[in-house]
Amino acid sequence: MRSKIEKQLTVTPSDGNPGVEEMEDHILMELRKRYEEQMIKMNDFEEIFGKEAIEKDHEKIEKKKRDPDWVPRTKRSELLELILLDSLEENSWFGDEAMTIKASEFDDVFRGTDIIMEFKLDGREGNDTPKLCIDAKSGDYPSENCDKKMKNIISGVLRGKLGEIKYFQSPDPFDNEYKGPIEMIPSVIVGVQNSGLDELIEIKYEQMKEKSGSNIKASEHHYQIFFMEQIKLQLETFIACAKEGECKFKDTDEVVIKQKEILDIINSLLEERRKTIDIPRYATDKYNSSLRDTYDDVVNSLSKDGKVPLKYRG
Repeated sequence: MRSKIEKQLTVTPSDGNPGVEEMEDHILMELRKRYEEQMIKMNDFEEIFGKEAIEKDHEKIEKKKRDPDWVPRTKRSELLELILLDSLEENSWFGDEAMTIKASEFDDVFRGTDIIMEFKLDGREGNDTPKLCIDAKSGDYPSENCDKKMKNIISGVLRGKLGEIKYFQSPDPFDNEYKGPIEMIPSVIVGVQNSGLDELIEIKYEQMKEKSGSNIKASEHHYQIFFMEQIKLQLETFIACAKEGECKFKDTDEVVIKQKEILDIINSLLEERRKTIDIPRYATDKYNSSLRDTYDDVVNSLSKDGKVPLKYRG
């Protein structure tokens, strides 16, 4: 859903048919300007955390990036993050009630969150709104870093813990004035294989060039269903782990309630989208099946520790 902050996009025409690299560079240049301006900025929280504490967080970020084991974001992953942000906002991929904002650099580096999604629902006012943390990945197979993120999420769920965000500001500050840390937010990973990302890049480029029919093509693209299915898979996995794990959480426990309300939203959107969006017969994504296999591996490794029943598979 388009936020209340006015958005403008400058389009620079290109002669002839652009190559993939030209399309990538154009999208990065334009969408970086748009979403870096709107992203959550740590220095805006000085009245909450104090100048000194924020400066220390900046130092922690720089120290983390100097670590030999630090893996910087790839150009392709950044492209997916920005295209996903823009598709959620401009093309309402997850409905008109879904609003998104780019996470602060601190929460990106230390919490593994690229995008924070907030659902504006009737009867839910102020900061009492369902939220979802999203980490965007690209490539044909989930990386080792993705495997580690999955294990951290599930290990937290088994203890009754969900995601945390230190620097939160609503994408709609007119309705939600809260600024500060938030806890117990479901976290998921969404990904796309390389050929699928190439397809999304081409569609986004055409939309930015205002090519005839490109807005409809972007709004009705089947990848929104793929992403919803990935989120659905993960939330179902997490809820099952919470209820079947060593703590045996119940439906009335917060770790289940928070994830179930997002799952209900996603299931409703999927039901609606599947009626109106055709998935081409050839359309598959390796990331979907690889994500399921990786979750199975993570759950089974935790099962060996006795934390999840061996009978369970995601």
